[in-house]
Amino acid sequence: MDFHKFKLGVGPMSESVVALCLEYSSYHKFPIMFIASRNQADYNSGYAFTTSDLADFVRSSEYYDPNRVLLCRDHCGPYFSDNDDGLSLNDAVESCLKTIEADCNANFDLIHVDVSRIEDEQQYDIARVLFNYVRKFKPDMAFEFGTEDNTGTNLKDSMQKLQQQLEFVEAYKPHVKFVVSQTGSLTKHIQAGNFDPSDNMQIAELIHNSGILFKEHNADYLSAAEVNLRKTTGVDSINIAPQLGSVQSSVMLYYKHHCLELFETFYNEVIEAGYWKKWVTPDITDNDTKFVASAHYCYGSTSGKLLLDELLNYLDFTATLKLRVYDALDQYRIGYEL
Repeated sequence: MDFHKFKLGVGPMSESVVALCLEYSSYHKFPIMFIASRNQADYNSGYAFTTSDLADFVRSSEYYDPNRVLLCRDHCGPYFSDNDDGLSLNDAVESCLKTIEADCNANFDLIHVDVSRIEDEQQYDIARVLFNYVRKFKPDMAFEFGTEDNTGTNLKDSMQKLQQQLEFVEAYKPHVKFVVSQTGSLTKHIQAGNFDPSDNMQIAELIHNSGILFKEHNADYLSAAEVNLRKTTGVDSINIAPQLGSVQSSVMLYYKHHCLELFETFYNEVIEAGYWKKWVTPDITDNDTKFVASAHYCYGSTSGKLLLDELLNYLDFTATLKLRVYDALDQYRIGYEL
């Protein structure tokens, strides 16, 4: 598989979003990676799918092409699932191993090993455990490695760790296809980061000199011009996820008049759940912005399913959702084709 052609990873935020991404990929012949976080889809849980349900949904689509569509695990490491909260490190690792086993059984194409949520001195030991466990089940699995939570951190700190990370993955080449590094991007309800081309050119050079591709996470809400800047700087591939959830949620908000009582029940549930606290900047006080930024976490609830089932009966809702998802994906496709 030539990973050079895969320029965009998208989070499987909902069945509607996944279906539209598959259709878009087929229509434009644009390769795409579904990058499932452990919260979105896991071996026994997920706010959008379980692992096996996601694999079945994608591969049963008329638009699925294994040469153009990949199933990938994003942030596979301890404490990247809400279900790991409060667990000991050993138990969190065991939980992650179950994620890996399910991914291998579902024949995923790539797993991103991320150990950034444990203490620095233990990270590489745990990373070896995860790499080797994957290879036990699927020796030809492709890997992504690197630690990047949504921080928008100073790139100088990230570059100091990068050389050590590149040395670590030498033992797992040629199966390591991407290395992730901070780029300055920061996903909130907008793109709140700062991408510095000069610093990122240095990062790209280090990664490319190791014969590996450079992946940027947290690249939501970019224009085609901003994507093209990444391309010219040396960023080979980009991940987005919250943006696509926000697209669906904003369309749900716009068409709330179709089923106002159902909508208000779901709206209040989303605000009370509080997931928006991670995804809005401190200046945001209005509930509509909070809803749009975080409603995807609750799509699988009873009220979320009832609302979406009702809205999907309306052609104006489904047509608008398609247009908005296509427009978001256009920015990334066109940005890399410019």
